[in-house]
Amino acid sequence: MQHNNLKRKRGNHEGDGEGMAEPGLQRQILPVAGTMRADFDGVPQDGMEYLFTVRRDYAKLPWLTSAPSVPPPSGIAPAPWVQQAKAIKAKLERAPLPANVLDDIGASDGPSRVPSQEWKEMFVAGFRRFRENVQQPTIYVGPTPTPRYPKVTDRAKWWSFITGREDPFASGKARPPTADATSMKTEPAEPGLDYAADELSTERMESPVLSLSAGTQESCTSPTTALLRSLDQKGLLHLLMYFGHWLNTALHPPTPHPPPYPTSPFEPALPPMFSQWLFALLGHLDDRLMSGEIHTLRTLARACREVLVKSWEVGEEVALAIGESPEERAVREREREACWLVIAAVAGVWGQSDLWEDARDAVRATLKG
Repeated sequence: MQHNNLKRKRGNHEGDGEGMAEPGLQRQILPVAGTMRADFDGVPQDGMEYLFTVRRDYAKLPWLTSAPSVPPPSGIAPAPWVQQAKAIKAKLERAPLPANVLDDIGASDGPSRVPSQEWKEMFVAGFRRFRENVQQPTIYVGPTPTPRYPKVTDRAKWWSFITGREDPFASGKARPPTADATSMKTEPAEPGLDYAADELSTERMESPVLSLSAGTQESCTSPTTALLRSLDQKGLLHLLMYFGHWLNTALHPPTPHPPPYPTSPFEPALPPMFSQWLFALLGHLDDRLMSGEIHTLRTLARACREVLVKSWEVGEEVALAIGESPEERAVREREREACWLVIAAVAGVWGQSDLWEDARDAVRATLKG
C-alpha cells in the first residue's frame, strides 16, 4: 500500500503538465509566456516573453544542418613535404612517365636503364609516409593472436619458415627437422646482435642459394603486420642480416654446389617473396640506428648492387645465348626493380646516399662495357 501511495503522489505531481518542458527539452525552471500579446513588436519586454521567442525560433530550426567547406586561408604556406611533393609532381608532368622503375623496355642506351634522381625522391617520400602509417598504433583494441615464428637467432629455421622448404646446405650441420625442432615461438625473442665475422662468412654452408621458382611461391610465408610488430628492432635487424647473407650466398655459392647467380634457366636471387619481406622489414625498422646496425643495411644494399651488376653483366649474355621468354624477362626486370627499391630506401631513409650513387655508377659502367 505504501508503494502505491508513493506512485500515486508522483503521478499527481507530474500529471498537471506545469513545470515540464516540451518533448526533447529539459525540465522547465523559469516561467515562460504561453501566448504573445497582440501588440508585440519583436522586442520582448520581460523574461517570459524572451523565453517564448527562444522556443519559437528553436522550433523553426532544421534538425540537421551541414556547414559549407571553408577553403584554407591563402596567407598560410603549406607544409614543406607538400611543397616538395608538388615540385616533384611538376617535374614529372613535364616529361613522359617511364614504363616501369628502370624504363629498360626497348631502350638501348645505358643511362635510361638507371632510375633517375626524381624517381628516387618520389619513392623515398612515399616510403616515409608508408613507414609512418605502419608504425603508428592501431585503433583496433580487440585481441590479437600471437604469431608463431622460429627463434630469431636461427637462420636456417627462418629460411624454412619463409620459403616453406628445407635448407639444402644445412644437412651437414643440423639434424633433420623433427616435431620438437620445428616448433615455433609464441613470444617475441630479444636476441643480441652479434656481427662476428664467422657468422657472416664462414657459415655459408648453412644457407641455400636463393632460387625460388614460381611453383614454390605458394608455400612461402608472407610478412604480416602482426608478425612484424611482434619483433623488436634487434629481431628486424637479424632478419635483414640474414637476407644480406642469403643474397651473398646466391652470388657466391660454396663449391661444388650449383653455379652462381645468374643461373640458366634464370632463377632470381631476389624473388618476389623476398622483396616483400625486405620492403616490410625496412618499413618497420627504426630510422635511428647505431653504426653496427647501419653496417647491416649497407651490407644488404651492396648485395643488391652486386645483383644488379651481375644481372646486366652476365644475365644478358645468358639470355642471348639460350634465349629468354617474355615471362623470364619480366622476372628479371622485377628483380632489378626490387634491388633499386632496397638501395633507394637505405640511401634515402638512413642517409646512405653514397650507396645510391655507387649503384648507379656501377650499372652505367657495366652497360657501357
